[in-house]
Amino acid sequence: MKRKLIWAFALLLAVSLNAPAQERMERGEQHDTLNFFVGEWETLDNVMPSPMGAGGKTECKAAFKWMLGDFWLAHKFTGEIPDFGPYEGLGLTTYDAVAGNYVTYWFGSTQSIVGEYRGDWVDDKSLVLDGSSDMQGTTYYERLTWVKVSDNELRFIIEMSTDGQNYSKTMESTYKR
Repeated sequence: MKRKLIWAFALLLAVSLNAPAQERMERGEQHDTLNFFVGEWETLDNVMPSPMGAGGKTECKAAFKWMLGDFWLAHKFTGEIPDFGPYEGLGLTTYDAVAGNYVTYWFGSTQSIVGEYRGDWVDDKSLVLDGSSDMQGTTYYERLTWVKVSDNELRFIIEMSTDGQNYSKTMESTYKR
């Protein structure tokens, strides 16, 4: 058995040494379009009434910074969300050169579901990302829209749908530096 493991390891090593080296990808202009997010933000959030609760207004904090070779934009969000209580979220966004679109992965403190959202700029100020998830046997579609209002203000909108066509706003936030 020991001899078989040694041979398997030797074969794996020989194959990996002969594999072509992976070239480092260059950061492109698609990544640069996300630069204006970088920094500390105060948010004013309006959570819409829904089956999950009455909704309401709150103020939170957000911060964006580049990480992992400046390919991934990290978005940290903290605050008190109506109907949920204390909330922490972490988003990671990049340009996926293989798929040809932007992708955000979102991790939140209220559930163990990872949100995956993909999309693109619809104009020079609006990044729109779509995703879906299954909750209790129902597929929900979500749309995240980021709008650059000015160098010091962003608008963020979350919309939800059960059919992928008719969306309703579930949260709208204003981010200010």
